[in-house]
Amino acid sequence: MYTLGGGKKLKTGICDNTGFFTEAGGRIFRFNENVPADNTNGPSVCVDINGVKKPNQYGKDIFIFLFTTDGFVIPMGQEHKNNPGYTGNFDDSYSDNCFVTGEEYCKVSSNVTNQAACAVYALIDEHPSIKGKNYWQDFLSSGK
Repeated sequence: MYTLGGGKKLKTGICDNTGFFTEAGGRIFRFNENVPADNTNGPSVCVDINGVKKPNQYGKDIFIFLFTTDGFVIPMGQEHKNNPGYTGNFDDSYSDNCFVTGEEYCKVSSNVTNQAACAVYALIDEHPSIKGKNYWQDFLSSGK
């Protein structure tokens, strides 16, 4: 896996410490193996929307989602009444239940933490920081 800028190959990541499941359409699902504490959200699941095809970058084809205690699966970056706080670094294997929101967590960077919240922007096709622009064309094509 790589960061959104493509320059840093990650040894591990939030969902890179456990097995994976591939479905008929080719998408790959990876779950964070850390078991959430009682009454906390989790686990996290990463979805590689184009499977083994490149670029294998968070924010481009890999997106993070979280199971919530009230029965939802929400994209990383979406506000939710019971979001757990950020509890670690995304590029280590000990980041259980980390969840971040805000445009500062969806930007081109060599740090995977800075692109963790791109799932919500990709789903709604909205640029993380420029109103009126979209995610898939304006954000990704500009590299900003």
